Amino acid sequence: MFCGQCGKEWVEGAAFCPQCGSPICPADMKTPATSQTWLTKIIALIFLLCSMGLFFASVWQPAFGFEREWENSTFIDVCSGGTCLLLGWLGILAAPHIGFIWLANPMLMIAWITYRFPQVSFWFSIIAVIISATFLLLIVIGAKFPYTEAGHEGPIRQAYLGYWLWLASMVVMLAGNWVQIAWHWQQKQQQYLP
Repeated sequence: MFCGQCGKEWVEGAAFCPQCGSPICPADMKTPATSQTWLTKIIALIFLLCSMGLFFASVWQPAFGFEREWENSTFIDVCSGGTCLLLGWLGILAAPHIGFIWLANPMLMIAWITYRFPQVSFWFSIIAVIISATFLLLIVIGAKFPYTEAGHEGPIRQAYLGYWLWLASMVVMLAGNWVQIAWHWQQKQQQYLP
């Protein structure tokens, strides 16, 4: 148990706290930071729900635009977040140089599933953020996006709201895991303080 005055752990049967010397009364006994542990769990759950909400909001928004030629003219065509989610895995086969970005989705979902184990979830979140952020590099270098089965391709030109919501969902999950890990390390350090 822990002292109700200073929080120092004491041996059962002791009459006084070894740290602060206050008399130990059964009413003063408390378990270590129970209310703060629940607060941390609630905060982690809020981060998880926010991450999921941002992800599902991204599905309904346009994700990116690419140049497309039609009848000797060029225009910007838009790919929605839902299309990217449902058909993006085909991009791994058709255009692996940009299709690998879709792999951020399973990484994020694994991070959601393992959020109760923040160290594991943290690494999946980092991988998801890195993969999804490389899409910005593809825009800069003008990577080609295949838009027909005949092999027509157009450079990716712009990221839209759907992409930014998708990326934000991964960053929020990463932040939620970081909060849990930081809290856990703080608790471990407090156990070893005199």
